[in-house]
Amino acid sequence: LNYYAICALSRGFDDLKRYGGIREISMKTMRIANEAFKMLSGKVHWNGKPAVKIYGWKDAKMQGPIVTFNLLRDDGSFTGYSEVAKMASLYGIDLRTGCFCNSGACQMYLEHTNDQLRHYFEGGKECGDTMDLMD
Repeated sequence: LNYYAICALSRGFDDLKRYGGIREISMKTMRIANEAFKMLSGKVHWNGKPAVKIYGWKDAKMQGPIVTFNLLRDDGSFTGYSEVAKMASLYGIDLRTGCFCNSGACQMYLEHTNDQLRHYFEGGKECGDTMDLMD
C-alpha cells in the first residue's frame, strides 16, 4: 500500500481547487496543446521542407492535451527522440519522449506491421530505452 500517495491526496485536492478545478485545468492544458500544434505545424527548414511531422491531431475536442510529433532534419530524415530530449533539457524544456510505452498507438501512427513490432521487441526495444531510430 502506497502510504505516501495516500498522504499526498489532500495536497492534490488543494491544488485542484487552487487551479480552478479539473475542468479549468483541462481547458487550459488543451489551449496550450492547441497553441503548440499551431506553432509546430508551420515550421519548415531553410529549404522549405517540413521540420515537424505531427501524428493524430485531427479534432481537439476528441483527444487530450497531447501533441505527438517527430522532428525532421532538413533532408527529411527523423531526429531521434533521445537527441530531442537531450537538446530540450538543455533549454529547460520537459518532454515525454519515446513511443513504446504505448506500442499500439506507435504501431498505428508509424504504420508498422506486427512483424516489425516483434522484430523491435526481440532487438531490445522497450519503454524507456534510448533506441531512437529503428531500421
